[in-house]
Amino acid sequence: MKTLASLCGLVAALVVAPVAWAQVAVQPAADQQALLVSADARLAANKRLVYDFWREVFEGGHMEFADKYMAESYIQHNPNVPSGRAAFVDFFTRMRKPAAIEPRIKAPLVAIVAEGDLVVLSFAREGVDPKDAAKKLEGTYEVLEVLAGGKPDPKKDEVKSVEIKDGQIIIKAKRDEPAKFTLDPSKKPGHIDISPGKEKLPGIYAVKETDKGTELTIAFSMADKAERPKDFKGAGKEDVVMKLFRKKAQ
Repeated sequence: MKTLASLCGLVAALVVAPVAWAQVAVQPAADQQALLVSADARLAANKRLVYDFWREVFEGGHMEFADKYMAESYIQHNPNVPSGRAAFVDFFTRMRKPAAIEPRIKAPLVAIVAEGDLVVLSFAREGVDPKDAAKKLEGTYEVLEVLAGGKPDPKKDEVKSVEIKDGQIIIKAKRDEPAKFTLDPSKKPGHIDISPGKEKLPGIYAVKETDKGTELTIAFSMADKAERPKDFKGAGKEDVVMKLFRKKAQ
């Protein structure tokens, strides 16, 4: 089989798949080549076709190879992208730049199942339980940047670090300044409510995982009866934006 007309149905399913919670963590396959083996030569070829498509086109971003794997009439199930190979190429050309093609799929691949003309790639996906979202952020952070009213805050250097633990944000300065907080990661961007005392400061937050560690950006307003910020520019007179960094554990 040279092409899979319904290949992007697989892509769509992975892009919009709902999060499900597992009692036992799903582990990626250590040997991806073993997943490509089949006693049926046709099924083995189908597996290889989809596997190479994923590496070269979907992850590698090399849309020039799309016609090697996809029929022009290919069927799209993602409601955000029209059907057809040309529409796929147009959408993903805007989504990602070409990168080096890796010898194996970078995403945590668990299994490859082939039956007839259908091939399914299964991946492990780690979701955040809203009840445990704060636990994911626990640790000690370096302060990279503080904006007050959209400008660099000269008091930034007075803060030695920021610690998050047990539902509290603790600013380490001349003295510890703790504040309780709650998160709602279901919002986009995530919502955070900070309570240094009886008052509640509504804010937003964003988490970015990098090779070196975790970047945490928090924006909130110190104004009375403040509204929740809509972005991380911190342009309002009483707006504060903190960009923090937690090193990856060695």
